[in-house]
Amino acid sequence: MDEENRYRYLLTVLGEDRPGIVASVTKGLSVAGCNIEQSSMSVLGSSFAIILVVNVPQESENRFRTSLVGITTVEDLKIHVDQFPSGSLYKVTEGQPYNLTLHGSDHQGIIASVTSVLSQNKINIADLASKVIQGGEPIFLMTMDLIVPPNVDVNKVATSLMELGTDIKCEINFSGEDTITC
Repeated sequence: MDEENRYRYLLTVLGEDRPGIVASVTKGLSVAGCNIEQSSMSVLGSSFAIILVVNVPQESENRFRTSLVGITTVEDLKIHVDQFPSGSLYKVTEGQPYNLTLHGSDHQGIIASVTSVLSQNKINIADLASKVIQGGEPIFLMTMDLIVPPNVDVNKVATSLMELGTDIKCEINFSGEDTITC
């Protein structure tokens, strides 16, 4: 079926975490004739979140809308629907893949500090996950998948991250072609 007879939506689904949410949501969309093209799912505390890009054939639009009402009613989930922007589903960002991992004592401002350094260097964050490990002293852990543009001086970024790591009392590992512990 050609693109003009299809709609693409961005769905955000939120609810209290429990087994079966993914099965229920994806079954409802499948029965409605929809195709899930991309997804990201995560448990955050006691909450569950799904972000989906859904391709809906024009003739399935009503079944799609009905399935969303059923999912929200039966599963007690909140669903937000947006029209997906026109253009390519897969954004190509030129650059080299890098990873950043961080751990240290939990305190306010860690994510803001690290992402400021990345932003100043025009580094794109493809994925970010963080959590706090409770114990005697809470430990903050963060991982990022990054795309570093070809014109970025990786050594300059590593130096900035090393200085930041000292300032915020966290160990930062910045790895791609080279691994640099900051």
